[in-house]
Amino acid sequence: MSEEVLFRFVSKAAAWLGLGEITVILIGIVAVTFIFLLFWFKFAPWLILKMGGEETEILMTGAPGNATILQAERVAGIEDNGQRLELTLRVAPQRGAEYQARARVDAPAELVDRFKSGAVFPVKISQADPRKVVLDLDDE
Repeated sequence: MSEEVLFRFVSKAAAWLGLGEITVILIGIVAVTFIFLLFWFKFAPWLILKMGGEETEILMTGAPGNATILQAERVAGIEDNGQRLELTLRVAPQRGAEYQARARVDAPAELVDRFKSGAVFPVKISQADPRKVVLDLDDE
């Protein structure tokens, strides 16, 4: 949009509203800021959840707990010499009895050695299905 077109728009809006041009510009800035903030705080979290998938949703909304690794089995190699591991866990939710669950984790090469029997990690537990557990590696 060229400056001339923008100037004509602001001038017509100011005349129609009976306000000064600076006032119309300030109202426009406030409106754009309001729309941005509304999007950022109302719609962005929903969008992040939908784009991130089920694991991201569990990490953001799941119940906290701890899990002890009972068994770690290598499923596949991943980029940068990391490993995808299938873990058998003893899950201890903050509320309720302990139980066993399985989880997959993509372990970076520098962390693979930490995923051994007896290791304890913080987890998030799905509110909808407690068998779905995600290791909360950012919470360590």
